[in-house]
Amino acid sequence: MKAFPDLLTVLFLTFLVSVFGQTFASNNFTINIEIRFPDNIFFDSSPDLENDFTAEIVIEAPNGMKMLFPSHSLINSFSVSNPGKYKIFVDVFYKGERYFTGNGEIYIGWDNTGSLVVVNVKPITSTLLITFKIDQKSDYLNGKVIYLENRTSREFKTLDQINEEEPIKLELLPGNYEIGLAKNDGTPTKLISYPIALNPGEFLAIMTKVDTKKNSITLERNVARLSKVISFDSEANRICFELEGDFKLSKDVKVVGYERSNWANVLYPGMKNLIAEFSGDRISRILSFENAFPKKVRVLVSARINSVGGMVSNRFNDLLIELNGIYDLYAGVDNNLVRLLSLVGNRKIMLYKNNNFVYIETESGIYGPFMDGTRFYLKSRNSDSYVLLVQRSRNKYYGDFEILATTQGGFYLINDVEIEQYLYSVVSSEMPSTYHLEVLKAQAVVARTYAIDKILSDRRYAKIGANIDDSINFQAYNTQKTSERAVSAVKLTSGELLLYNSKPASTFYYAVSGGVNFDAKDVFKMTVPYLRPKINGINMASIYFLEDEQSILNFLKNWDRQSLSEIGFVEAENGFFRWKVEFSPQELYERLSNLKVKSTPKENSWSVEDNNQVPIYRVLNLAKALDEKFGSSNHVIVENIGLKTEQAEILSLQEEQEINCSQYSKNNAPVQATDEGIIEENKKSGEKITDIYISKRTDGRYVEELTIEMTNSIYKLSEADVRKLFNVSGKKITLLNGIQRDDLSSFPSKFYSIDVIRDSELNINSVVIYGGGFGHGIGLSQVAANAFAKKYGWTYQQILEYFYGGTKLTKVY
Repeated sequence: MKAFPDLLTVLFLTFLVSVFGQTFASNNFTINIEIRFPDNIFFDSSPDLENDFTAEIVIEAPNGMKMLFPSHSLINSFSVSNPGKYKIFVDVFYKGERYFTGNGEIYIGWDNTGSLVVVNVKPITSTLLITFKIDQKSDYLNGKVIYLENRTSREFKTLDQINEEEPIKLELLPGNYEIGLAKNDGTPTKLISYPIALNPGEFLAIMTKVDTKKNSITLERNVARLSKVISFDSEANRICFELEGDFKLSKDVKVVGYERSNWANVLYPGMKNLIAEFSGDRISRILSFENAFPKKVRVLVSARINSVGGMVSNRFNDLLIELNGIYDLYAGVDNNLVRLLSLVGNRKIMLYKNNNFVYIETESGIYGPFMDGTRFYLKSRNSDSYVLLVQRSRNKYYGDFEILATTQGGFYLINDVEIEQYLYSVVSSEMPSTYHLEVLKAQAVVARTYAIDKILSDRRYAKIGANIDDSINFQAYNTQKTSERAVSAVKLTSGELLLYNSKPASTFYYAVSGGVNFDAKDVFKMTVPYLRPKINGINMASIYFLEDEQSILNFLKNWDRQSLSEIGFVEAENGFFRWKVEFSPQELYERLSNLKVKSTPKENSWSVEDNNQVPIYRVLNLAKALDEKFGSSNHVIVENIGLKTEQAEILSLQEEQEINCSQYSKNNAPVQATDEGIIEENKKSGEKITDIYISKRTDGRYVEELTIEMTNSIYKLSEADVRKLFNVSGKKITLLNGIQRDDLSSFPSKFYSIDVIRDSELNINSVVIYGGGFGHGIGLSQVAANAFAKKYGWTYQQILEYFYGGTKLTKVY
C-alpha cells in the first residue's frame, strides 16, 4: 500500500523540476542565504544548536513559483536564472520539532547578480496560562508570588503580585521549567513547585488551586479558571473570554452535569468563572461555572429605533460617545486585554473606520490602527459614571460598554449593566409612571424574571456577545427617561423572581386585553401550564359564551362600557379594549389578487334548491335578524370555568333555532389546486367576493385561517396571508373611546372577528373587523393589573398570582 504514495511523490517532484527548471537551473544569478539564530538560546540537550539542526528553505520566484531546499548549514547558496524579487522562507527543525521560523526577500538583477540575504529566525514560543481558584474569599495569597525557573539557564524570576481574578499569560521559549508558588519576603522562599516541559508552539494551562480549609495548594495541569464569557460561536466551536481571548473547542465538548445538552445551550455571554479542561490548546471539557442567577445583563444597543420601540438597525456606522465620570479604555489585541488610557470627567471619544482599519479619536490624540474584529472595552470605575450616545438620545447609560468593530462594517455596541440598573429604565419605558405603585412593583418582578430567563435561554446574539437588545423584541430599554416611582418599584422588589420548577418563569406581558387572556402556544409555540386561556376580569359570576364565531362577534361588538364594567371587565375604560376597522369588498379583492394564494373550485356550490340548503350569507342574515329580535344586550352567559364550556348546559341563539353556523361556513367540496392566474380570469368573468369568515381558530381563540368565498371558487388564507390582506397602514382604526388611529400597520391584537355588512340584495357592502386589546394577549395585562391595584387594592403579589398562577415569588439575590 505504500508504493502508490511513493509513486505520486516521484511524479510530483518530476513535475516541480520541469516547472522550476528555467527559473532555478541556470547559473546566471546567485542567492546567498545566511540563517541567523537569536542570541542566548538554551536547549537542554543541545548546547551546540548551530551544529544540530535541519532547515527547510523555500524560495519563491518572481512568477510565484516555489521550490523547497533542505539544508543543515547556516550559509546556503542557490543559482537562479531570472532577475526579480525573490522571497525567502525558513523553518528550522530540532529533533523533528519546528523551533524557529523567519523570512526575508532579495532583489536580483543584471547589476546585482549575486547577493547575501540574512534571515533572522525567531523562536516559536510556547504559551503558559496560569489561573487561580480559591474556595472562598481570603487573603491567603497575599504576600505570595508565582515564580518561574528555566532549568537549563537557571534563570529565576518572580511574576507580579498575585491577583486571583486576573490570569497570568506568558510566551516562553521551548524547554524545561519549574513553576511554583513562593513567599515574597525579600528572598523568595519556595512553597510549592511543579516541573513542566514546553514544546514549540505548545499551549499549557496550569491552575493554582487553594483550599483554605485544608491550608493546601495544588497545581492542576491542563485546567484553567477562565474569566467572563464575552461571546461564542457554536458553529465554529469558539469561545471568546474577556481576559484570555479566543479558544477553540474540541469536537463534542460536554459540560459536567449537563451532558445531554449542547454546551452552547448551557453557557451564555456574561457567564463568569468557567473552569475548563484542555487538550492541547483546545477546551475539551467544561468542569463547572458560576451557576447563580445572573446579576448583570448584556444589552445590544440599537443604532436606530422606530416610534413604537422597534429596532431598525443594530449597527452604528461610527460612534460618538460622551463619557461622564471615570472610565478605562481597553482593546483586545492578540488575545490579550491592553489598557489604552483612562478618561476622567466629561470627555468624548469617536470610533470610526478608514481603509478597513479602526481608529479611536480622543482629546489627547488618535489611537490605532486596529484590525476589524477588535473588541474595545469602556470600564467604569464607579457607579455614578454614565455614557451619553450622541446618535441615539440624551438618556444616560450606566455600567460598562463593549464596542465590536465588525468585519461587515460599522460597530456593535453592548451595554454590560447591572440588572437592577437596567430595570430602572425598563420599568420606566414599559409602563407609565402614573400607574399604581403595586402594579409598578409587579412590572419590576415580571421584567426582572423575563430578562434573566432570556439571559439563560436565548442565544440569538451569542456571536455578537449580547443577551438581549433594547427594543420591543425583548423589553424597551432607555426609550424614556427614568422615573423615580419606577426606581422605587425596582428597589422594593430587588432580586425577586417568579420561578416555576426552580427556573425563571416565562413572564410575557402586554398592554391591554379585549377581555380574554390567551394561550402561550398560540403565539410563542410553547406550552406553559400557567399561561392558559381565561377570561380577564374580577368577581365575574358569568362569562360570555365564546365557543362559536357568532358568539365571539357578539362579544366584540358590545361597546357598552358601563355594562362591560358591571360584568367585571376591568379594562373597559381603556380605548383599546374595543376597536374596529372597515374594508370595502373591492379593496379586499384587489389585495387578494396580489397574494400568491391558490383557490379550490366551488364544484358543489350550494343553491336554494339543493337539499333545501341555503347560502352562508343567508344564514348570517338570519343570525343578524335573531340578534335584532332578542337584543344585543341579551348575551348568553355561563359559569366562569374558562373558555372550554362544552359541558355547560346552555343554548345559544343558533342552537335554539336549530341553525349551526359552522355547518354552513365551510364548503365540503374536494380540494383541487388551480393556477395562480385564476385571479385574472376571475376579473374577466365578473368573479366577486360572496362571503368572508374565520374558518379556524386555535384553542386560545387566535385566528389561524380565513376563508374567502368567491362566485365560483374558495380561498383559504393562512395566518401570514391574513396579515397581508388586513394590513391597516394608513387606515383609520376606531377605538372604544371614539379616538381614531391611523399610525398602525397591523391589527392592535389578534383577537378579532368579522362582520359582513350586506345590502338588500345580499351583496357585500363592507367588511368590518371588530377586535379587542393591544398586544399579544399572553401573561400580564398592564391595564388590567393597574385596575386591580387602583380599584380593588390588590398587592403586587396578588397581581402576579392572578396572571401567573402556579409560579412562586422568590428572592434569589
